[in-house]
Amino acid sequence: MKINFGASFCLTMATVGNMIRLSRVFGFGVAKRRATMVNPARFRNKNDLNLGNNAMARSASILFMTTTSTPTPSIAIKSIDFVEEAVLDAINELFDPAEVARGAALAKLNKPKKKKKKKKKQTEDVASPESNEPKMSEEEKQAIGDAAAAAAKPFALSDTMVTLATSSEFGDYQVNAAMGLAKNVGMNPRECAAKIVEKIAPKINECMEEPEIAGPGFINLRYTEEYLVSAAKAMAQDASGRMAQPKNSKPQKIIVDYSSPNIAKEMHVGHLRSTIIGDTLSNLLEFEGHEVVRLNHVGDWGTQFGMLVEHLRDEYPAALSIETSQDVNLGDLVVLYKAAKQRFDKDEDFKIRAREGVVKLQAGNKEELAAWQALCAASRVEYQKIYDMLNIKGLEERGESFYNPYLNDVVEDLEKQGLAVKSEGATAVFLDGVSISAQMYFNAFGIKGS
Repeated sequence: MKINFGASFCLTMATVGNMIRLSRVFGFGVAKRRATMVNPARFRNKNDLNLGNNAMARSASILFMTTTSTPTPSIAIKSIDFVEEAVLDAINELFDPAEVARGAALAKLNKPKKKKKKKKKQTEDVASPESNEPKMSEEEKQAIGDAAAAAAKPFALSDTMVTLATSSEFGDYQVNAAMGLAKNVGMNPRECAAKIVEKIAPKINECMEEPEIAGPGFINLRYTEEYLVSAAKAMAQDASGRMAQPKNSKPQKIIVDYSSPNIAKEMHVGHLRSTIIGDTLSNLLEFEGHEVVRLNHVGDWGTQFGMLVEHLRDEYPAALSIETSQDVNLGDLVVLYKAAKQRFDKDEDFKIRAREGVVKLQAGNKEELAAWQALCAASRVEYQKIYDMLNIKGLEERGESFYNPYLNDVVEDLEKQGLAVKSEGATAVFLDGVSISAQMYFNAFGIKGS
């Protein structure tokens, strides 16, 4: 494929921009300093490229030559996970988690207490609190240390304390493990950092420069320019669209809750916001290799459906038959809901019918179920218009009605534990320190509570 210089330059800048974006999202450590080396004014003419020893300029020249899709390169992009694993291996080789736990416990016991300032009006004959505190014997301290060692767990990735560098002058990553370990292993932080550096250097030298110890014991890590050139080339050549980013080695099943709109009501800005955020998170998680369940917990159950069903009985009787309910045009559902609510508030007979309708619906009565299904179907049509505009796909609907078959077991379990009691004709759960209005109660019309 032939491509002109202007298009090549756009491709280069887009790829570099995506590298920097991915460096912050997925932990690929291309620090900002790498991008600021490139001066766009220098690329007016392809033949005027000043390559020199500049890593980004060298990678740019490679990208100009890479204008056709090729199979995914074999190079493995080294992310923050790679650094964490290297540091974890190092501290496991150097230190015993049990001894570190023992040291941490003893360090707390031997830590000198801050002297409390005496109050001006305190009389001399009143002894200070410190003087009355019993001193712990060495045997007791030893017992606490032994207990801490026995309960110690293996080092985890969180113990490596690897973060993105706070500034480009510190490199790409910063390792703070020595700061937390030093006191517990009887070393000063720089001495501890030196031990860690000695162990991690051969593990990361294929892509990183010699680690630097800065300040009291911070370890700064920086990618080599040769590795960055290779990585940039791999990202540009990756025909899969992943820009050579590896998938998570330990994928999880993650549930993301979307907009969860209410049946027969309009979606508002809160529903739109959660839909967009939910879809963004889902796309990122799927890109990383996780199994994502895009769940839509719609409000399709509760007391309002008795009101809506009875209104349909009077205005759209065909909606109460399974055979004809799908053919009924319910029109504007918001207008329908407001009309039913108005009748519920003003007509006492209608209110009684609505409450009885809820009981019938929850019991699985055919007419009430048919009307409820018609309402849900009509609402889904309206929601789908919004989802189509936002290109939302793969939603799994699991509304409040999904849990209706399980409610009786929940109530029985609460009653067996003595947590649910009868109160004014309902089964209620009262929580200490919570106002009556915020309590949860179970009655014939479903679960309620604030």
